[in-house]
Amino acid sequence: MSFDNEAPNGPEASFSEDKTAESIDYEHGASLTRRQMMIATAGTALALSATGTAAAATYNYESEYAPTPRIPGSVTIDEHTDAMTSALEYLADDESTTDLRDDGAMLAPRDADDEPHNPVQYRPDRLDSSELRKFPRGETREVTEDGETVEEDVSWTDIDEWVIENGTGSVDATTAASGADAITISDDGAATVGGFDAFDIDSGVERKYLQAIVRIENTTADAGAELLLKDTSGESPVGIGPVVIEVDGDGTYVVQKNIGELIEDGGGGDIEQLGALEVWAIECDVTIVGLNLDRATRWSFGETEELITDDDSDEVLETTTVYEPVGKVALADVDDGPLSTLDDAFSDATIRDLDVDIELDVGGLSDDAVDLAFEDASRHTPDRRMRLVTNFELPTAYALEYNALALEDTVAHTGDRYRTVEFVAGVEDPVTLEAIDDEDVDGWVQRTVDYRDAELEDELALTSSVNAGEVVAVYYEVLVRDSEENELEDTSSIPAGPTGSEGGGILSTLFSLPGIIVSALGIAGLRRWLANWRD
Repeated sequence: MSFDNEAPNGPEASFSEDKTAESIDYEHGASLTRRQMMIATAGTALALSATGTAAAATYNYESEYAPTPRIPGSVTIDEHTDAMTSALEYLADDESTTDLRDDGAMLAPRDADDEPHNPVQYRPDRLDSSELRKFPRGETREVTEDGETVEEDVSWTDIDEWVIENGTGSVDATTAASGADAITISDDGAATVGGFDAFDIDSGVERKYLQAIVRIENTTADAGAELLLKDTSGESPVGIGPVVIEVDGDGTYVVQKNIGELIEDGGGGDIEQLGALEVWAIECDVTIVGLNLDRATRWSFGETEELITDDDSDEVLETTTVYEPVGKVALADVDDGPLSTLDDAFSDATIRDLDVDIELDVGGLSDDAVDLAFEDASRHTPDRRMRLVTNFELPTAYALEYNALALEDTVAHTGDRYRTVEFVAGVEDPVTLEAIDDEDVDGWVQRTVDYRDAELEDELALTSSVNAGEVVAVYYEVLVRDSEENELEDTSSIPAGPTGSEGGGILSTLFSLPGIIVSALGIAGLRRWLANWRD
């Protein structure tokens, strides 16, 4: 949608041309006689007595007649730990664990029932878990500490255990995007091979998997990468594989190949002992982030929804487990947190730069962020006017980076019902109806014409420029029917009044069912009845 008409208007843009006159009519037009004033006063006292305390109705955003402004977008959360149970939790600047849901945000809803819905994404090389560095389990080496010889566990991340088998590139200890230790084999234009042989596997070889998470960068058009296992039981090591990574530019790749299948693909034979691994980098840099040869099952990286073609050649939506992702993993079911669908071996995991599709909608706002009122609009049909202002604000923190935030709405009424729709961005405090009446807020941007030109249930983009940390307010004046007004007001929180059976006379009657009815009608309904009665 074009935003050519997105120019600020003065405070007067908040009102239709006849609003001031109608407001005067509403407040003063029915010059109440003494008798009417007495009835109104008695009705007011009755309503307050029946309820005990006055309680304002809240906005029923679930009504089909309700404007539902919202801010969709995405957020990158710097660090998601195993202690967090919601995809929207983050570490605030005071280092407390905070949840965006407390500010009205939620995971982006599903667009359509027949389309994949994967609102959370992460890169496997940004996953940090001790599981990724435990190989080779049970292997130790002797080191000298304070003049004494001690044994320590060997890990594939120890640079001292790597050598250059071929080429003139380098093998270096580096840091992965997850912040964990890694090994990088860098090629200088031909082919560089890094070798690791600090392990011996001599039982259950065929059942085990070659597992690796690698990040490939600085690629050329001819870039490639391979992993080659070796049988070291004989005098000359025998290659098993290789596992070829189909490099398509810079990216993250996960390899999980059954060693028994690799042996068969290589012509079969008995493998007595695995004792060496070669990593080939061809015109690229290969960073090993995770490595394992001990497991007889694959790592699972979560569950995703995808469209697949069934036996009838129809596309159907299915939830599948992700084992060998290329690039980001898109997660579907994250009700218990993103880590809940990952492999149990990653129970201590942390994900860096977790991407979450979010939506901040009116249903998640606190009561003080929404201001609602109804008034007479006797010059129009329907003859009731809803006035509504909603206020959105996304929190800021060093751990949060928002992307593509926009302000959107769905048309809930035919065009001529909308008398005014406008928004303002960048105000410091939530906007109230009183502030609008007092013309305390400047910078309103009109969108009324867009609503009048639209069809029911059309999606409108009010602005594509929304910034976290500042209030975005949307103001509506919409003509509604009495029945719609009743539905738009959520009166479920209004308490019932006393209905005691003791005593008698008129007060006993007033404090029972009639009193409750007057309370539900409210003072505005009483005024409207009085005006009609006078005419």
